[in-house]
Amino acid sequence: MAQAALNQKEFETLAYWAVGLGSEGSMAGADKAHKLSVASHSVTGKDNWGMMAPTENSGYTIGTLQTDMGQHPNVATELVQRYQTWCTTQQRTDMRLTPEQERKTIADLQRGGSNLRGKPDIEPSVKKGLEYFLQTTEGRQYIHQRDMTQVGVLTDKVFKPLQQYPAFVQRPMDEQVQIYTTVAKAYNQNPTQVKKII
Repeated sequence: MAQAALNQKEFETLAYWAVGLGSEGSMAGADKAHKLSVASHSVTGKDNWGMMAPTENSGYTIGTLQTDMGQHPNVATELVQRYQTWCTTQQRTDMRLTPEQERKTIADLQRGGSNLRGKPDIEPSVKKGLEYFLQTTEGRQYIHQRDMTQVGVLTDKVFKPLQQYPAFVQRPMDEQVQIYTTVAKAYNQNPTQVKKII
C-alpha cells in the first residue's frame, strides 16, 4: 500500500497552527501576534540600558507566524502604510506620522539583528501607536491577511520543494509532519539558510 502524503491544505493548516499559534505567535499563552516583538537576550549593565540585544539576526516581527521585517523589509513598509491609512480614516491626526517619522519608522523596522544590536528600540510613542493599531479591528484584519500571505510563502518555499523528493513523501505521515514543521519554522525565521538545503 502506498504511503499517504500530506496534502497542501493539510500543510497550510499545519503551518498556521503548529508553526504559528503553537510556537511563533504566542509565549506562555500571551498574544505576540498583535505586538512588535524581537527575539532577544536580556541586557545587563548600566552602559547597555535600553539597548537592543537580538538573538542572532532576529529583527522586529508581527503576526501569528511572526514575520521578520528584517528578513522581509517590504512588510515594514506595508505595516506603516496601513497604519497611516488607519489614522486618516479614523481621523486620528494626533497619531499620524509626519513624512520624516514615516521614513525613519520604516527604516527602523527593517533592521535585522546585526543592525539592531546595541541600538535603541524605535521611538516609544511610535511603537505605542503601531501596537494600538494592531489591536484594532482593522489591525487584526491586516495581521490575518499577513499570516495567510506568509502561509502561502511557506507553501511555495517549503511544501512544494519537499514534495519533489520521493524519499521524503514515502516517509510515514508522522515523520513528514515533523520534518515539515521543523523546516517551515526554520524558513520562517531565516529563509536564506533554508534555501541552501532545499
